[in-house]
Amino acid sequence: MQRIELGNSGELISCMGLGTMYFGSRVDERASFDILDCYVAHGGTFLDSANKYASWVPGFQGGESECLIGRWMKDHGNRHQLFITSKVGFPYDNIPRSLKKETIVSECEKSLTRMGVDAIDLFFAHAFDEATLPEETMEAFYQLIKSGKIRFAGASNYYAWQLCHSPCQKNRWTD
Repeated sequence: MQRIELGNSGELISCMGLGTMYFGSRVDERASFDILDCYVAHGGTFLDSANKYASWVPGFQGGESECLIGRWMKDHGNRHQLFITSKVGFPYDNIPRSLKKETIVSECEKSLTRMGVDAIDLFFAHAFDEATLPEETMEAFYQLIKSGKIRFAGASNYYAWQLCHSPCQKNRWTD
């Protein structure tokens, strides 16, 4: 599978990512493992998940996808070959829709634990949070990067105008 550069990060990822929304819930473990095995066998490296996957499915509470990815990576010993993403911001279980600093940091810790990894390659703000100042959100991601818990931060489900007001426009993250 062709590799492409992720933005201007210097990181090469497979040109096709694998979304894992229903892994460990609607897609059982055996089928999920088979899909992951096939994807990697064909050169795939980019796995996309989120903390809340798949909390809306009856009988599940969220985190199932991340737990399954963690078990699969442990079973295969292939973490070093993969680029793993997760997301924070949408509500699930007793977690509110929020991009407040304490929510981002605590949900990152949970995601790290569920996947059994030291760092998430790309951690997304999953949805715009009009109740939280962008500076607070960006500060949380900045601290996670500085501490080595995430490598890159991103945004998902945002309008361009929402990103234009981001503090990272001021090149604050270049130190």
